[in-house]
Amino acid sequence: MVKPLILFVDDEPNVLNGLKRFCRSQRHIWEMQFVDGGEAALEALAERAADVVVSDMRMPGVNGADLFEQISQRWPGTIRIMLSGEAEPDQTMRTVGRSHRFLAKPCDPKALVRAIEAPLHMREMLGLADMGRENSYLERLQTPPQIFEQLRLLLEKEEVSEQDIASLVMCDAALSARILQLANSAYFGRPVSTCNITKAVETIGSNRISKLLDLQRLGNHESTLASNFTSTEPCEAQQFSILCHDYCSQNNIPQDQQDLIFAAGLFQDLGQNSAEEISAQSVQSIPAYMVTLLGLPDRLTDLMTRLIGKVPAQSELQSRLDLIFSAIQQSATPAE
Repeated sequence: MVKPLILFVDDEPNVLNGLKRFCRSQRHIWEMQFVDGGEAALEALAERAADVVVSDMRMPGVNGADLFEQISQRWPGTIRIMLSGEAEPDQTMRTVGRSHRFLAKPCDPKALVRAIEAPLHMREMLGLADMGRENSYLERLQTPPQIFEQLRLLLEKEEVSEQDIASLVMCDAALSARILQLANSAYFGRPVSTCNITKAVETIGSNRISKLLDLQRLGNHESTLASNFTSTEPCEAQQFSILCHDYCSQNNIPQDQQDLIFAAGLFQDLGQNSAEEISAQSVQSIPAYMVTLLGLPDRLTDLMTRLIGKVPAQSELQSRLDLIFSAIQQSATPAE
């Protein structure tokens, strides 16, 4: 079995030496390469594409944002993790949509290993390894242009609440995933572990969301994805949210479990809009892989993995809710 190649990029020799020490225990699992800057990283990738690139942001010449921009175009399936200390806000904005995770320095070695290993393990477990470097999962997160336009109009209002923004965001699974990704990683400060879209919006802030929208960093703005979305009627996700809330209230289910159930239901069709070229089994696995790739909470990843093949695509909302709740109950029941 070929070991995955992990490429570490930093212009500080002491940092590279520290990374070598941190990851020494993984040498029987990974093949590792350490380079001292963006230019050297591109040269190394041209010789052999890496499975994962972990890069600093602030480097002379080709900085981390520049590097990930090029990698996303030339090696779109490479897993990209930013590992950085203080970074300019504009540079951080540029990494959104071009990186999968953002970890802050100093980083706990176990957290770094986990961030690298989790998507690699999930990709292997779900039989998606062969899709690795050839498929850009971020590009699968396509949001209908109508949603972006409604979001722009909403953010232009003098007074807009985080709840209003979240209610619109949740109408699209891809946009919801991106917002949760930003809140669960250290793009804009201390990350939070949450499946709650409103909390994620509050963590990021409406001003940052507005700027990311202007910079076209919240999705593919050239998407031709069709949508029946209208701003005058509740979208399907909003209907599911109401159904989920009523169901959880009747069964005395706490808010964090309600958030988990809603996210699992919303993300069942995540990233499948452009997956015609792969097998049906792989299509069913993509949502679970994507929530892992984007660093969303482990409890969501675990639930999404258990649901693979159990929730039919475009299933009726009540049926979807019942299947998800059943999976949670089964996981909470001790094995005999």
